[in-house]
Amino acid sequence: MAPARTVGTLGVWLPLDGRPCDAAAARAFVRGSLAGRLPGSIIDTAELLVSELVTNAIQHAGTTLTVDIAHSPEALWIAVTDGDAHNRPRRSAAAPDDERGRGVLLIEALAQDFGVRDVPGGKQVWCVLTL
Repeated sequence: MAPARTVGTLGVWLPLDGRPCDAAAARAFVRGSLAGRLPGSIIDTAELLVSELVTNAIQHAGTTLTVDIAHSPEALWIAVTDGDAHNRPRRSAAAPDDERGRGVLLIEALAQDFGVRDVPGGKQVWCVLTL
């Protein structure tokens, strides 16, 4: 895992290898980057969202990835960029006893906005929390 980088005062990003342990690294990155800047309840939600986004990228893209976070006084933006332009996140019809398949539903329930955009060499899945 490479060190996090700062982009001016608007945001930071963290490159990851796409390994299962990277979801925990992304959560720690979010908490460490936002501590003292935003309320704990927002940080808790942001950790959950980044964990879902990173886990989805690890399971379905299988490439290196980058976590980006930025915030303004009005919103927190979280994005995960991977190298797979074809596999898009989609809702699953998870049975009550399924251990997987609820990530997109969770993101849609917690974030005020959510989407996917094409980027050179892959895609970026993003979500926004209103502050």
